[in-house]
Amino acid sequence: MLQHTQGMNPPDFDYGFNLNYGKRYTDNTPLTAQIRALIDIDTARQAKDNSTL
Repeated sequence: MLQHTQGMNPPDFDYGFNLNYGKRYTDNTPLTAQIRALIDIDTARQAKDNSTL
């Protein structure tokens, strides 16, 4: 999850896809769900910025 919000990705990187991908696994425990929710805030911002949301 975190790797997609760090560093340089191509301009057309599909951040929007990452907002749902694997969510059924990360929602299995409260801790991973909380971590993902925090990372998804940044992922959603980046998706909005490059129009992939």
